[in-house]
Amino acid sequence: SAAVTLTKAANQGRVNVAGDLSQNSTYTIPAAAAAGEWYNFVYVGAADEAHNHIFSLGTSNTQFYIGNVMWVHDDGTGDSVFSNGTSNELLTLVTPMNYNIHLLSKSTTEWYLWGSVQSATIPTIAD
Repeated sequence: SAAVTLTKAANQGRVNVAGDLSQNSTYTIPAAAAAGEWYNFVYVGAADEAHNHIFSLGTSNTQFYIGNVMWVHDDGTGDSVFSNGTSNELLTLVTPMNYNIHLLSKSTTEWYLWGSVQSATIPTIAD
């Protein structure tokens, strides 16, 4: 599906597994009701993904990421990609080979973000 709205009952506090996609897909995280809400996402496709996996806080600068993801290029080099800590609510993993992403609500507006992604293209964290 192009748009997936996650629920706390089905997705919070557990490992959420994403497989091969047939199109770019956006996963919208439910708004945090309090600190301590945790989500984990991993990719376990059969091959390098040909589509983007996008994680949205579903807001326009009212909820945002604090943190970074470690990017490992498919040639073994890499870097860390940081949120700006004040407005970035959209994490885009561009055609990932694998990933392990964690989100933990710090409050009802701020989400800690950490994890790693391997891909030929650097991920983005933006508004």
